[in-house]
Amino acid sequence: MEIVYLFIKDHSKFKNQSLNFGSEYIFNYSEEFKNLNIIENGLYINNHYQLNTNIQLLNITSIIGQNGTGKTSILNFIRENFAQGLPLESPCIFITKINKKFVVYHTEDLPIENEISYPDFFVNKIKQKKEQIRGQGVRNPFEITLGYDFRGFDFTDLIYFSNVYDTSGGSFDLKGISDISTNNLVLLDYDRDIKNKIITVAANHNVLASFVNNEIHRQINFIHKFHKSNELPFEIPTELLFTAKNDYFKLTDDNFLNNSSLFGYISYFITRGHQTNLDLDKSEQKIKFRLMVNIYLSFVVDFFLSHQNIDEYIILDEIFYNENKNNIETSELLENISLLYDRFQSHLSNKYENDHFKNIHELILFIDSINEDENSSIGFSVEGIRVNIQKDDDSSFDKFMKLYTGSIFIRPFLNFRWRNISSGERALLNLYSRFNSLADSDILGGKLNRHLIILIDEGDLYLHPQWQKSFVKILLDFLPTIFTDKTIQLIFTTNSPIPASDLLSYNTIFLERYSDSSGNISTMVKDSLNEQKETFAANIHTLLSDSFFVDNGLIGDFASLKINIIIEQLSKRMELTFDERENMRKLIHQIGEPIIKNKLMQMYNDRFNLDIHERLEKIEKILKL
Repeated sequence: MEIVYLFIKDHSKFKNQSLNFGSEYIFNYSEEFKNLNIIENGLYINNHYQLNTNIQLLNITSIIGQNGTGKTSILNFIRENFAQGLPLESPCIFITKINKKFVVYHTEDLPIENEISYPDFFVNKIKQKKEQIRGQGVRNPFEITLGYDFRGFDFTDLIYFSNVYDTSGGSFDLKGISDISTNNLVLLDYDRDIKNKIITVAANHNVLASFVNNEIHRQINFIHKFHKSNELPFEIPTELLFTAKNDYFKLTDDNFLNNSSLFGYISYFITRGHQTNLDLDKSEQKIKFRLMVNIYLSFVVDFFLSHQNIDEYIILDEIFYNENKNNIETSELLENISLLYDRFQSHLSNKYENDHFKNIHELILFIDSINEDENSSIGFSVEGIRVNIQKDDDSSFDKFMKLYTGSIFIRPFLNFRWRNISSGERALLNLYSRFNSLADSDILGGKLNRHLIILIDEGDLYLHPQWQKSFVKILLDFLPTIFTDKTIQLIFTTNSPIPASDLLSYNTIFLERYSDSSGNISTMVKDSLNEQKETFAANIHTLLSDSFFVDNGLIGDFASLKINIIIEQLSKRMELTFDERENMRKLIHQIGEPIIKNKLMQMYNDRFNLDIHERLEKIEKILKL
């Protein structure tokens, strides 16, 4: 299923505007004549964007315009009106295509009176939902409007992605919308962390810190899956740092932990000999020790937070505390952890059949076995464990991640951050990892419907022009490979002309601002650029030079100002000091546009009459001859 046409009557900056997303037909609605005009698109190419015949990528559309033209407003209109379960709020006309059949939906206040003679077209009128309100003591009831009787597309989910963070909020966790924008994930990650007791409100955790940690986890999961792939357009970050959380004592709102002598005992039991270990000569051993202590204590907290309904913790209190309160003499950390592991296993394995205890025990042993070697893929830094993914020939990273993820009940207990990653690389990594996370959740929980409409808002933000040039190909390569059993329609916005060279003209929506007779600013939808009518495979420099993108030439405004000052000074024959003349000459020599440069140099020479003798005299003066 795909959207092929949308008429917006009045939304944000759009007044009576038609948007064609690209299909066999070009549509245009006239509110004045109440007609939907349909003409065949003679240039339409079926399955043009499918790189693989087994993949159902139905269509791709770019929305291009200057800042403030309403690109994001179009995506918001789709999110707010077409998500499954949400009522249609705005009067509009929209046309969908599924299995070569077209369905025309129109709200009743936008009638279609002409007959549609094309085959395989069906028309549905959407009525307003109204409800009468009868108040106590009110003689006549009054009527309120509850939107329109349309509750989204069947078997279709919307996915919205944006890297922008502007505190405008998001869709949160609504049915039918998977909002993986930064604005939404900042709120959603924090909310989920609280629900899963990964963090607590009482501990006063920072909302952004929660998002950053979850974003890194999404990136790790993506890299864990794709780090040996040669098809990614950027180099995988070379080094990842792991540090253990040490916030387990901040979980003060859980009474069972406060009152449990078991947790206090475990803390003492594990860290027995703490001071001895801190006196170790090698800093590597200190880091290793602290890391293992923090990891194991965090794991214990994670276990109890995920099993708060168990009755055994009181029994375990007695077992651990009474049996060992007078018998804690060892100062060897691994001996303590191994003993603790054995006792947990013996008392809990029958009731809780899982590998968490085994995995955490093996993870601790794995960390202890790490040796500092410049050729090793995994080692220690002053901050924690470092992993060089490019050197991971022995699959140490895979083993580490498998043990770590297998140790988590609900609460991740490690923090991660990348070394040496640029903003552009991070932007692409965000895009890849968030969509991969969504695909993984679909595999695990079966959440997503079989039709996907993917909305990407300025996804090429932060990218170098070379990657902007590859952006469409990146999307076409990646998205169908992770949503293998879905149909996909992709709609993205951009400020740049670069992606336009990858799309056919009928798959590109151009937005331009205009003022009406009253001076009100609105947005007009155009079917092409001002001068360059065809965009596909067009020279990017030619597209950029189109007045649609840049008014008043391609020179920066500051440079234009400086050039105009030079022209004014020369043409008006203003008096200049020797230093001012020298600075002017130096500036003219550094102008990159040869025609402007040569003309200004000619004006400069004419103005100051620099004949050959004067120039030689000037050179001699500089050389001090």
